[in-house]
Amino acid sequence: MLNLADVKADCCLLSGTTEKNQTPEICLAAIKSMPCAISHVINQTPELCRAAIDRDGLTLRYIINQTPELCLLAVKKEKMATQFIRNMDVETLRYLVENNIPFDLRKVKKNIPDDLKLLLVLNYGVDIKRFE
Repeated sequence: MLNLADVKADCCLLSGTTEKNQTPEICLAAIKSMPCAISHVINQTPELCRAAIDRDGLTLRYIINQTPELCLLAVKKEKMATQFIRNMDVETLRYLVENNIPFDLRKVKKNIPDDLKLLLVLNYGVDIKRFE
């Protein structure tokens, strides 16, 4: 059984343990010690994911269920987190465009609002036909 003191000292102890041994308290302690410990958490609750991203936006790469809220939080914390977004949502895309943050255009869905399409065309030189 994992104990809190051991996990605080070495968050890698989460790796290879069962979900039963990974209590929310132990997982949170590991994440506070080293945010990338989220990669070893079996039950990645929204609270644990938020805790990891709050400490390091780049931990988005380890988040299994990338919600729009977590993606936006990650890029607000760390611009480079855009490279780990699997599916770009409209809210995050709007934030990136409005703040002139580079991103991978291939991750942009075609069903985006017209005003955002216009910003992409004007600010990034995107061909409007891409959204047809």
